[in-house]
Amino acid sequence: MEAEVRRGLTALVVDDEENMVHVLTTLLAQEGFGVAAARTGDEALERIRSEVVDLVLLDVRLPGRDGLEVLEAVKARATVGEISDALREVYGLYREDVSV
Repeated sequence: MEAEVRRGLTALVVDDEENMVHVLTTLLAQEGFGVAAARTGDEALERIRSEVVDLVLLDVRLPGRDGLEVLEAVKARATVGEISDALREVYGLYREDVSV
């Protein structure tokens, strides 16, 4: 997909590490995405509720509400469309790894 096709799409980067946020938002902006950032799970949920977000890059380990709790909250919202199969697969693999 070329950068022109991505114009108008917004990516939300959720990570408490400033360097990671900087790298990811820079790369996404270079690829044509509008970018936003959140440092906590609660901030991410607020942005998702109040803004149009097309893509979320979500860290699992966050202060307060962690990434898995954010994912569960997003999935539970009636207005949210499909969660991609890839995200579900990664989520499932992480759950299996944690429960071992």
